[in-house]
Amino acid sequence: MTELSEKNRINRLSEDMFAVMREVDEPYFHRVQSFLEDPRNRETTLMFYEVVDEIRRVIAAKQSSFSDFDSLLNQLYDYLREHFGSQLIGKRRILRTLTSFMYFNCDIGRKE
Repeated sequence: MTELSEKNRINRLSEDMFAVMREVDEPYFHRVQSFLEDPRNRETTLMFYEVVDEIRRVIAAKQSSFSDFDSLLNQLYDYLREHFGSQLIGKRRILRTLTSFMYFNCDIGRKE
């Protein structure tokens, strides 16, 4: 697996954004992982990985259009807020944590 510092360089993720992801989101990653591994959450886990696949494809198509990964992530959050705004009320924080989890686990973003 690619070291995160190397992945950050490859994806042009800023040190500031990475620091925020690490400080604010990473403490919850164990909960996300436990939830995804629990057989009772099978349907949600399948949906999670379908979303991962969709986001991965959007990033692959758009990443070269952005100067850095921070901008791409912010554009993704803006898109989701615009299209799913009322459904995301009270869940925006979770959305950012899940996206950071995807990045840290190499589900999204370039690895090489």
